[in-house]
Amino acid sequence: MATDGADTADGSAGRPFRTISRAAELALPGDTVMVHAGEYREWVRPRRAERDPARDLPGRCKTGYTATIRPPASITGREKKASEDAYGFHGKAATTEYDHLISLELGGDPDSPLNLWPEPNKSSASGTTNPKDKVENTLRTLVCDALHGKAYLPLVKAQYLVATNWTTAIATAQKELVG
Repeated sequence: MATDGADTADGSAGRPFRTISRAAELALPGDTVMVHAGEYREWVRPRRAERDPARDLPGRCKTGYTATIRPPASITGREKKASEDAYGFHGKAATTEYDHLISLELGGDPDSPLNLWPEPNKSSASGTTNPKDKVENTLRTLVCDALHGKAYLPLVKAQYLVATNWTTAIATAQKELVG
């Protein structure tokens, strides 16, 4: 948003909204709203519920979406080391993924240190592909099923399930489908 923006714009960096209210109206849980310097005199009521998933999900459900918002390794490498130190982690760095608690596919914040943590893989693993990745991909599919007229998992529910107990998330998700 910017004081010289327009609420009829698309909200991108080049065509920002004018008001915080417009951004709050369109933002989904996990979205980041950038507010440029200026004075914004308004009453803001952020939405808490998801709108029609077919309207909000097309970008997130496209193959390759996360590559467009993923922080560069030059940043995450330093952050990963600092997080490992903070967690007291002394495992095998080559098999530890600096992962998002709520995955990018599910609307997790790509840059927040609160959403990033060193996720160790099985001790016998040779890389960073973790069992949690399959869970995240399955939840993403269940969320994106809304675009295909199938029973789907609301995005906020998927975020909650993966953040609170990813090991039971798929079984719980099957009971939470809508439509």
